[in-house]
Amino acid sequence: GFGPRISAFAAYLTGVHRVTRRGAADVMRTIFGVDICLGSVCNLHQEVSRAIEAPCGEIRAALPRQPVLNVDETGWRSMGSKAWLWIFVAPSVVYFTVCRSRGAKVLKEILGDVLPGILCSDRLGAYKSYHKGLRQVCWAHIIREIKGIRHACRSPDAVRFSRWMLREVGRMFGLLNAFREERLDRKRLVLKSVPIRARMSNCLQTYELSSDPDVARMARGLLNCRGHLFTFLEHEGVEPTNNVAERGIRPAVQWRKICFGNRSHDGERLTERLLTVTRTCLLQGKNPFDFLVRAIQAHRMSLPHPSLVTASR
Repeated sequence: GFGPRISAFAAYLTGVHRVTRRGAADVMRTIFGVDICLGSVCNLHQEVSRAIEAPCGEIRAALPRQPVLNVDETGWRSMGSKAWLWIFVAPSVVYFTVCRSRGAKVLKEILGDVLPGILCSDRLGAYKSYHKGLRQVCWAHIIREIKGIRHACRSPDAVRFSRWMLREVGRMFGLLNAFREERLDRKRLVLKSVPIRARMSNCLQTYELSSDPDVARMARGLLNCRGHLFTFLEHEGVEPTNNVAERGIRPAVQWRKICFGNRSHDGERLTERLLTVTRTCLLQGKNPFDFLVRAIQAHRMSLPHPSLVTASR
């Protein structure tokens, strides 16, 4: 009994602006004079979920072909149990999935046994155990941890270690900024970074046996992943941080604080699909509401569904 634009609008309010089902019904009743009950809003959401199932499947299938992939995860609640919401960000597509695991088996299920491209993430062990190829570890996480050691100031080693590392990190990012401003080409960027990397390695080796357990743990952890600290220097399209994934998952975290997770498997699928298509549209500079309208129209008329992966091929 409702047209595709009303259906898309209800989904758009929920997926992009995190409006509750009752809130969506109130908006349509108050602003547009459309008398719709709570059950009808839920039914429209399920129709939208079915309409965008195929476009989301295309995005998932495209992930293993991406040259660079940023991944992150956050806690989620579903049917009263602990779950995790994962995000996969490529240059032109974003994919979300709700899983009961935070382990490497999720990566293997989504990306296959082997990922040819570069994986960018934090230092969670699941990423290390899954991906044996090129990786980029997030420097934003590393810097926060080092600053935490400095602010705790539990020992002289903590002060000296944090100062040394942060000084070298500052020099490294100064080189990166010069490269971004085209004052350096990539070859000179790599060459000028060699002494900085050597001093960082010296610092880590100096403090890996520190009497301060936090310092020693941090130094050993960075030594274990030192082959994945500077991938961004040599490879185009790789950033030193995982901020693109963290920014992408932030709206979902805000949504979680309002909806408190999902109460059914259908609700999980709706969450995944709405976040996937709306965030991908925004990444590609497309109107997510217009895409939802076209997807619903195609679903109702049994026409080919609109695609969001053409820009990433």
